Amino acid sequence: MPGRQAALDLARNAVAALGRYATRPAVEFLCALAGRVEDPVTLVRALAAVGRYRGPLDVRPLVARLRKPDAPVVAA
Repeated sequence: MPGRQAALDLARNAVAALGRYATRPAVEFLCALAGRVEDPVTLVRALAAVGRYRGPLDVRPLVARLRKPDAPVVAA
C-alpha cells in the first residue's frame, strides 16, 4: 500500500521535527505518543526527544507502557 507508507513516513518525519522544538508541551505530546505508538521508528524518534528534554515531565504514559508484558520496549 503506497498510501499507507506515505502516511507512515509523514508521521515519522513529523515526530522527528516536533522533537526538535524541545518545549514542554511538545515533549509531553511525544511522551504520550510513545506510550501508545506501535511503529518502532516513530517510537524511537519520540523516545529520543523525551530523552533529550531537561525539565519536569509527566512520564505516566511510558510507565504504563512498560507495565505491559508484551510491549516491544520490554521485549527488547
